[in-house]
Amino acid sequence: MKKLFSTNIVSATFNCSLERAYNTPILGDATKILIGYGNCPIVLGFCKDETWGNEGGKRVPIYNGGLFIKSKERGIDEIFVKKENSYWKWGVRDFGGVFSNKAIGEWFCADNNDGTITIKWKYTWYASSIFTKPIAWLFVKTYWQNVMRNGMKIIKQMAEMEAPYIYSGN
Repeated sequence: MKKLFSTNIVSATFNCSLERAYNTPILGDATKILIGYGNCPIVLGFCKDETWGNEGGKRVPIYNGGLFIKSKERGIDEIFVKKENSYWKWGVRDFGGVFSNKAIGEWFCADNNDGTITIKWKYTWYASSIFTKPIAWLFVKTYWQNVMRNGMKIIKQMAEMEAPYIYSGN
């Protein structure tokens, strides 16, 4: 059986504490990160998010309308692994994508012991079928790569400016 997934990785060096670099993408205000890109809709907020920030925690994004998606609650975000100050693994699913309806995100943090933190952000998208794999691959390697680069810049700014967290993660 052929692989039905495509992966992107982006990296950056943050000038902040390990705790800020680790927590900002998950506990911070994701509406500042998921601001839309091309035809990707803006995330306006989240609901059903009482457990978000904890392993097993979930939330439901509320999307602004876009070219292919109506404004409404859509999909589920879920945290699979939380290793304090080193690693997050989460998934997004059931968001109504035509060529993919599942993706896994991973956030790796390494303290350089010089006041900087090395971040590696990995996203793996799963094609809906062998027939949609070429479209999913093209999406991941072009469009989603740019979304991640833009998102990394925003997360870095938020972490370095010590933007407030929205979730406690306790």
